[in-house]
Amino acid sequence: MRIRISIVGIFCFFAVTCGIAQNLKTVRAEGMGMSPTISDGDNLVIDRRAYEQDKAVARFDIIAFKVSSDLFHYKRVMGLPNEKVEIRGGQFFVNDTLLDEPFEQQRSNESNFGPLVIPENEYFVLGDNRGNSNDSRAFGPIMRDDIKGRVWFRYWPLTQIHTF
Repeated sequence: MRIRISIVGIFCFFAVTCGIAQNLKTVRAEGMGMSPTISDGDNLVIDRRAYEQDKAVARFDIIAFKVSSDLFHYKRVMGLPNEKVEIRGGQFFVNDTLLDEPFEQQRSNESNFGPLVIPENEYFVLGDNRGNSNDSRAFGPIMRDDIKGRVWFRYWPLTQIHTF
């Protein structure tokens, strides 16, 4: 009887673990575009089901997406569909209102962009390292279908374990 319970327990453990693993993807960050939040070489966990079943993409989420390559890109959502976005003197405006950005970032005070009205089902993304980031200022807004998940967790380096 105990052996049967142990086998059932082990089976359940592996079934749950495999189910969770299908929803998560581990990746190694490349580049400094999201520094200091995410650095080159950080190991991250992507929640691939974060936006399934029409779950909303929220402002300030750090998303994983693909743009015409096999590499994942990681950027922060700054503008949502149908919003007007603009950067003036390094400050980010949404619908002509200065956006309070409650996260650490590296700004370029001379940066200007827009204005741009974001189309339906698209998102404007920026790197936290604004002066060294290839983001929506260069390649335009991200289509909803190109979003592959939300950056959920940094597990390496161990001294910087963090949930996002």
